[in-house]
Amino acid sequence: MKRYRMLLETIGSDLSIKQGNNEPIQQYQMRLIYSAVGRLMLASMYDHIEPEQEQPNTESVSVVHLKKKGKDILSSYTRIYSEYAGSFDIERIIDYIYDVFSASGQMYHTAYYVSPATYRMAANNHVALYRGLSLNIPIHMSGLGVWNPINEPDSPESIRDMFCLSEQTLAEQWKTLLSTASWGAAELLDGMQFMNTHHFRHGYWTDQPERNDQISVARIGMQGTEIYYLYRMDNDSLYLAQIPSWMTEEGGQYNFMNACLVSRERLPQIRVQLNGSIVYLKIDYILPPAENTLLQLYSWPASYTNIPDHFSRIMCGEVYQALKPVYETIGFQFQEEML
Repeated sequence: MKRYRMLLETIGSDLSIKQGNNEPIQQYQMRLIYSAVGRLMLASMYDHIEPEQEQPNTESVSVVHLKKKGKDILSSYTRIYSEYAGSFDIERIIDYIYDVFSASGQMYHTAYYVSPATYRMAANNHVALYRGLSLNIPIHMSGLGVWNPINEPDSPESIRDMFCLSEQTLAEQWKTLLSTASWGAAELLDGMQFMNTHHFRHGYWTDQPERNDQISVARIGMQGTEIYYLYRMDNDSLYLAQIPSWMTEEGGQYNFMNACLVSRERLPQIRVQLNGSIVYLKIDYILPPAENTLLQLYSWPASYTNIPDHFSRIMCGEVYQALKPVYETIGFQFQEEML
């Protein structure tokens, strides 16, 4: 057992992942395993020669190979550390890691194949975030993301560019959406839902519109095929302006839903508990896709059976200090407290 304990200590040293001041050892060790699996999955994209191939593929590996490698690695860890066997949903975790790597640009896709992304770096607060970094270079990890401390100048805009974060603030996005709206009178229809801007912790949607002069969001349709609208009430009359369908693709509706809450000054602050080398993030409203993906990449889930978890995350303190001002320039607010 001593050599197994040393294995986790080696992972912590190699990936520069530190334990929080009051962090339970079980949580810390599961974070180490999760990051190690992610790192080895990234490395497996360089396994250019696969046993089932007659000819080597010098540029990519199959998605099947990548996921199988991840499952084999995580299964091995849960056999070694059997006390955590029930704490990891292996199938879902590997699919989730793959999805995060794909959405955050850590790999390129062709039909059924993936290859490592080309090198890119963005820095803020003397922390560099990487894509396609050589496996030979010493690294730090936060969640699945690779970072290193550097002496180069701050450049929050480059992080926004590198991870395709919004170029506009949430307030600007809302104003832009309103400026392009084309309004028309409409009837209240069965199945129409209206954005809940007050008590959304009990659900993001309600079947009752807000009867005031403020503009909000409505939708109608089957799950996954909803059509979204801006709406406003004038006495008992409903007016709608359809939101372009491209703005709702792949979770895009959370851009204008967050923007709507900002316009009402009702978007919840991201609650942050500082715990030495790590921070705990409590997110009360799903972030827009790009901002959510970046956070998912550079943080650990609080639970490895509740995947994906958009609301409870753990992040390296240095990475948090690098990302916080970037998110603040978009319009998100943070509330910090010591744990």
